[in-house]
Amino acid sequence: MPLATTLAEVTDAIRDVLDAAKVELGLDEVYYGPQDLMPTFPSVYVRSGPLDRTIHATHQWALDLNVIIDLFYGTIQSGEINQYEAEQKADQIATKLHEDDYLGGKVIFGFVTRIEPVTVRRNDVMIRTIRITWTGDSRQTF
Repeated sequence: MPLATTLAEVTDAIRDVLDAAKVELGLDEVYYGPQDLMPTFPSVYVRSGPLDRTIHATHQWALDLNVIIDLFYGTIQSGEINQYEAEQKADQIATKLHEDDYLGGKVIFGFVTRIEPVTVRRNDVMIRTIRITWTGDSRQTF
C-alpha cells in the first residue's frame, strides 16, 4: 500500500478507526468535521489539521500529516467530575490509535502528539472538550 500524501487520506482513516471502535470506546457518534447541531455526548469530530512539508532527500518530501480529534464529553457540570472522565476517555482514544502506529500502511509512523483540555461554547452552552492531535510521518516523491 502506498503511503498517504494528503490530509484527507489520513483523516478518513482515523475516522474509520474510531468509528469501528465507538462501542468499545463508549462514543455515541464519530463525525468527519464540525457539525451544525449540538452533538450527543460523548462524541468526536475528526478533522484535518496542518500538513507540514520539508525536503527529505533528492526528489522527496517529508510530510507531517496532522489530524485533530475533538472529544466532546458533555456540558460542564461539576468541573472535577467530568474533566477527569473526559481525560480518561481521551486516553482511551489515544491508546486505540496507538494500536496501529502505521495506520494500516498509510504512514511510516503515527502517534498522538498532544492532548489538550479546552472548553467550547456552542449556543451559550459550555462543553467539556479534549483536543487530541495525531501526527503521521509520510513521504512523497516529486
